[in-house]
Amino acid sequence: MPADPQIPVRQVSFVLPCWNEEAILGRTLDGLFAAARPLALPFEVIVADDASSDRTPDIARQRGALVCEECSLSWALKRQGRFVLLRETVLS
Repeated sequence: MPADPQIPVRQVSFVLPCWNEEAILGRTLDGLFAAARPLALPFEVIVADDASSDRTPDIARQRGALVCEECSLSWALKRQGRFVLLRETVLS
């Protein structure tokens, strides 16, 4: 369903569910930031890290993403690439 043009966009949030993605996360985030900047809309990039044992959270922060560590996401939701991030979640 297309967005309603009467409702102003306040901010776009890109959410990436991740688990041990250090090998590809840097390139992915670089590409996402490069694609989002020309939109001329406020945006944020959130990496939902599901208890990675590698450097995934560090790489995400270095590239400018907010990180929600140890977000408990079910396999089905991760597979669909979406989830609900509650406002009470502390992001670093």
